[in-house]
Amino acid sequence: MRLGVTIPMVGISSRIDPGSADPAKHIPLKWLDRRGGDPETGLDRRCYACVDFTHVSTVYAGSNFALEVAAEHNRKFIRADKLQAIVAALNAWIRQK
Repeated sequence: MRLGVTIPMVGISSRIDPGSADPAKHIPLKWLDRRGGDPETGLDRRCYACVDFTHVSTVYAGSNFALEVAAEHNRKFIRADKLQAIVAALNAWIRQK
């Protein structure tokens, strides 16, 4: 990683109707309908990673570390197989544009 590099990010939405979700651009994520949500993702309702809902974050010189991005980690995560599915869908979405 170096200063100025951009990192693509995919948005997560809970507003996608399951009946109209498009598997080419809406990847379902783990969720659990309870307080605190799923122990891994923290999601407490049906959510999708949306490859058509993206943002780019830029690496900058930081005050705590040499290189930083504007992001936060709250000990929640998605599993590697789900991340690979999201990246594959994002790459396919970008290629078709």
